[in-house]
Amino acid sequence: MSEAKLDLLLSKMDEFQVKMNVVHLQMNDFQLQLNSQGEHIRQLIHIVGATNPKLEELTEEVHQVKEDVAVLKADVSVLKDDVSFVKNDVFVLKKDSGQLKSGQETLLGIQKEQQKILERLSVRSISHEADIAELRKI
Repeated sequence: MSEAKLDLLLSKMDEFQVKMNVVHLQMNDFQLQLNSQGEHIRQLIHIVGATNPKLEELTEEVHQVKEDVAVLKADVSVLKDDVSFVKNDVFVLKKDSGQLKSGQETLLGIQKEQQKILERLSVRSISHEADIAELRKI
């Protein structure tokens, strides 16, 4: 082989070595990135693993809240019915109260009339007693 070919071959080998060094550096960078991504993936797996029980707990709580809401809706329905009955009872009580008030006013009117009659009778009685006393004197 000629010296020129050897120099060319050495030159090509040097270029190849430089390219190999660059490839090696790039592979090291890729390996670092891969390791970093692997660590990130492990962290994500850990986070997901920790999140799953919390999600299950929240799901159970949501189901419990739904059941509680259903119970509350039923209670509200019962309360609405009770309020309806109370309204009817209040109406009846108001009606009865009006009748009692009317009866009381009638009784008060009768009592006033009887009081007037008693006063008149009392005046007559006193007048009759005076007349009797005067007749006895004669």
